[in-house]
Amino acid sequence: MVTLMLFTGRIENASSLTLEELQAYTQRIKFLLSSQAQTLFAAVLSAVFAIVWLCFFALSMDQFAQRIAAMGCFGFTTVALLRCILVPLQIYEVHEATLDDAVADRIKQEQHTYRRNKLGE
Repeated sequence: MVTLMLFTGRIENASSLTLEELQAYTQRIKFLLSSQAQTLFAAVLSAVFAIVWLCFFALSMDQFAQRIAAMGCFGFTTVALLRCILVPLQIYEVHEATLDDAVADRIKQEQHTYRRNKLGE
């Protein structure tokens, strides 16, 4: 998840984007990063509750404390797993935005070349 967050935050050719495009792209990236951070947070809490539950179990603490720790562990594990389903969609969205920007840039270049050739005739 951390590696995904590192690559999600990169903006290629940021200087070639207009202010509006850059602001929209930045908002999209910030949303994806916050979503990925929430997934990471759920996974970390799942691990913490698992360790607490194992400690309670090893120390033979009362069943109520063990159940609370187990519910926290399984709850955060469920949240982390469900949020992990979104990760491929987020990766797709980042790549789709990059590819759409590349196509838009290429269209602008082709139009500029066509206009320059048309005026040169």
